[in-house]
Amino acid sequence: MQSVLLKPVDTRVLKGIAILLMLTHHLFYNDSMNGMFGDISLFGVRVVHEIGQWSKVCVTIFVLLSGYGLEVTSKGKVIHLLDFYKHRFKKLMINYWFVWILTVPIGIFVFGHSLNGVYGNHIVIKCILDFFGLINFTGSYGYNPTWWFYSCIIAMYLLFPLFHVMSDGLGGANVFACVGRSLAYIFAFFNSLFGTCCQLYSAIFSRHLVGKATCQ
Repeated sequence: MQSVLLKPVDTRVLKGIAILLMLTHHLFYNDSMNGMFGDISLFGVRVVHEIGQWSKVCVTIFVLLSGYGLEVTSKGKVIHLLDFYKHRFKKLMINYWFVWILTVPIGIFVFGHSLNGVYGNHIVIKCILDFFGLINFTGSYGYNPTWWFYSCIIAMYLLFPLFHVMSDGLGGANVFACVGRSLAYIFAFFNSLFGTCCQLYSAIFSRHLVGKATCQ
């Protein structure tokens, strides 16, 4: 009998929770955001600040849901690389380019954040890498530091067909875990949070977490 661990409504609820956590993190992760809000001290712990820090778990939730959804929809299917990449990257990059083209000129001409001030040296190369969402592969942040997640998504989409075959076809959980973590550590060399996301992403394709839970 086939069973599914998470239904579409469940994933939407979890995404909603993750969004609220993301807002909490960006609003309160800093030390009182330069006096913008008053913190609450409890036994020497700054409560609001700590909540903001721990709310970064939203990244983990998004990563797990992304990989989970891809694996469930691809279970038992043959992935055609060109079709898969075309479908995923078309939607991903169109949204990213729309925001990039809209906000970067505003940042430059309205708020005075020049390309030179953001990128420092090698402006043209870094600007191109940023435009294609690849700048985090170099260990640097782009024009908007919060866009780091796009490099992570691109890496995970590129790795998904490999992870899918290893977890679904070969059935070697140990081999899969070894290769997946090796790739994740390579990314971690460039960006620790980036690498951590790739580790989490690779882990969910283990038969223990996805295969047995969704396709019994």
